Amino acid sequence: MAVLLLAAVLVLAACDAEAPRERAVENQGNVPAGAHQNDADPRTVEIYAAVIRQLVTKDHTFGGAPSPFDHVFILDGLRQGAGNPNKGMGPPDKRFSREIKKALKIELASLPPIDFISDPDSVRVGKDLMGGVKRDGVIVTVGPIVGRGHNVKVSNSIWCGGLCGQWLTYRLKLRGGNWRIMGTVGPNAIS
Repeated sequence: MAVLLLAAVLVLAACDAEAPRERAVENQGNVPAGAHQNDADPRTVEIYAAVIRQLVTKDHTFGGAPSPFDHVFILDGLRQGAGNPNKGMGPPDKRFSREIKKALKIELASLPPIDFISDPDSVRVGKDLMGGVKRDGVIVTVGPIVGRGHNVKVSNSIWCGGLCGQWLTYRLKLRGGNWRIMGTVGPNAIS
C-alpha cells in the first residue's frame, strides 16, 4: 500500500511540474509591447514557417488558384488573438528576435520576398487604407504557440484588402520530423 501511495504522489508531482511549463507556453503572448521573443529554437521557427507557408500558398482565400501574392509582410512578432478579426491590426505584443527573423527568411526562401513590419498601416494602401497591400502583397500575423509536445495551435490572420482577409487558428502536429497543418480549431472569419 505504501508503494502505491508513493507511486501516486510521484505521478501527481510529475504532472504538477509540467503544468507551469504548459501555462508558460500558453501565456507567452502576454508580454508588454516591445518585448522580444528570444526563443530561437528550431521548433519555434518550424512551426511559424509551416503556418506562414500554408497561409501564403494554400489558404490565401483565392480558392484553388495559385497564390496571388508578390510580397509577404509579416508582422514583426506575436499578436495575442491574431485569429480574431475583432482584435484588429496593430503592433505586435511581443517582437521576434533577430535570430528568429533570419531563420524564418531562410526557411521561407521559396515564397515571394519577405519583410517584417511593426506597423501594418505602413504597407496598406487606398482610401482609408482598405485598398490592399503595397507590392501586391499580404500581411501575415501570427499568435503565440499554444500547447506542447507534438500538438500545438497557432492563431493567425492574413490581410490583403478590405474584402481580402482571413482569421483562424491552425492545429499542427509533428509528423515525420515536420510540422504539418492538421486543420483549424475554433471560429474563423473571412472578409
